[in-house]
Amino acid sequence: MYVGTDQVEHSLHIGLHITVAGLQPEPQTAGLVIDGLERLANGCCSSLDDVVRLVDAQRNRHEDHLSIDHIEHVKRKAGDLDALKSSLLPSLRYLLTSLSLLLNQHDWTQKASPAELELALEIVPSLNVTVAKIFCATKSVSVLKPLPDKDHDHHLKGIKEFRCSRLLRSIKTLVVKHLCVLFMNCAQSIRVWELSSANHPANSESRTKAIQKSLGIQTRTDNSVLFIDKIIDLISNTDLAILRGEWLTVAGSLDPVLEVITNLSNASITPDMSLTPIEREKDQAHRERVVKVSRAIIPLIKLSRLFVKKISSTSTQKLPFTLDTELSSKTLEDLLDGPFSLACRLENFARGFSETHHKRSWTFGHLDTHAHQGFNELTKILEKSLTELNLHFIPSSSSDHDDHDHRMNERIGKDSCQNDFINWSSDLKDLWYKAVDRCLQLYSSGPAPAEPLIEEDDEEADQRPWDTRARWD
Repeated sequence: MYVGTDQVEHSLHIGLHITVAGLQPEPQTAGLVIDGLERLANGCCSSLDDVVRLVDAQRNRHEDHLSIDHIEHVKRKAGDLDALKSSLLPSLRYLLTSLSLLLNQHDWTQKASPAELELALEIVPSLNVTVAKIFCATKSVSVLKPLPDKDHDHHLKGIKEFRCSRLLRSIKTLVVKHLCVLFMNCAQSIRVWELSSANHPANSESRTKAIQKSLGIQTRTDNSVLFIDKIIDLISNTDLAILRGEWLTVAGSLDPVLEVITNLSNASITPDMSLTPIEREKDQAHRERVVKVSRAIIPLIKLSRLFVKKISSTSTQKLPFTLDTELSSKTLEDLLDGPFSLACRLENFARGFSETHHKRSWTFGHLDTHAHQGFNELTKILEKSLTELNLHFIPSSSSDHDDHDHRMNERIGKDSCQNDFINWSSDLKDLWYKAVDRCLQLYSSGPAPAEPLIEEDDEEADQRPWDTRARWD
């Protein structure tokens, strides 16, 4: 492991000066534990800020080529990344679980025993050292200088910018949303130990709060442990697995968009008798148009969601492809950006329709003006995403054949799989173009073409992984 103790002490200022050689009197021991946990909570946030500032300052400093020193730098980063995955994060998980177990086993009708405080006093400095080493390793991995930029880091594997930025973001979430709050809650619970006594009924309210706080500590510990496991998985996962996870989040973000548009498409058109006859006629015509255009947009949202769900699938039968392992961070970000941009623009459409419906403006305003441009941009995003996927997806072999006679069949199978992907993309685009044409016709108040049929959740009927019919599972 490349993270030394001197580096930890020099880089971070968490600094818990706690000595456990010999148990001190109970009140003083409890005070040391409380002080240590509070310092740890505050120090985590301060040290995190230092790491983030350093990473931001070095973000635009890169080298086009790697020298021998740079290669050693890469090896050191890889070593620190492995230390995070194999020892530091698992150690943090163990220490958090141990502290939580200690607090939850305590009898809250009694003061803390010397043995309990001594054990807590041993755990806290271990937490301090482990967290400090995690920060040092994260800083080492996340600071990109002097590595190539995201356009040329395809050969850096686990330490390319695409992955390091997500690691830093995850560590930041772990610290801010989990560790800092957990450490402060633990300190407050131990403080209540000093107020709790069976001989002091006046403190019953404090004991009740302490018990409630203890239950909260267990929940926060469980959540912290789960998030630590997610970070370990992030380090271990392939680029494709990371993309799939984020694509799946994008697919989920389209659910509320579909709900908004569906509600608008089913909105009742009740005449508002407070309006004049002319205004009432305009209002009714406007609402009818909102309903029609909303219904026309529903297929676009469904196609977008099904497209993103398809590429997010981990089933080799539904998605018999893997991803080129030597892609730069820029390429990976582009692969992610397509579905994300698609979802964001559809969300903007839904928000715009909802606003114009409730404002009763009797016109689509800027939506009318930019309708063609907006739908064309959506189409370009989809086409670009499909092109990039077709370029970087590699058909995965159905099995590893040792027999030489199967090699030709395996190659034919890959070519067939690639053709299936092209056919699948073509069918998706055909349905998309029909849906866009329908929307534009309704915007122009002309006769709209028939709505394309999109069947969902029909997996049993679709036996082929890439069915070229108009069905999307």
